[in-house]
Amino acid sequence: SQSLFEEIRMTYIKELGKAIVKREGNSSQN
Repeated sequence: SQSLFEEIRMTYIKELGKAIVKREGNSSQN
């Protein structure tokens, strides 16, 4: 249960980070 929560949290943080980078560096990534 604990490891599952950690896995979900890490995935959420990673996806959130990618979304932020994609939004901030949209012009440079294209």
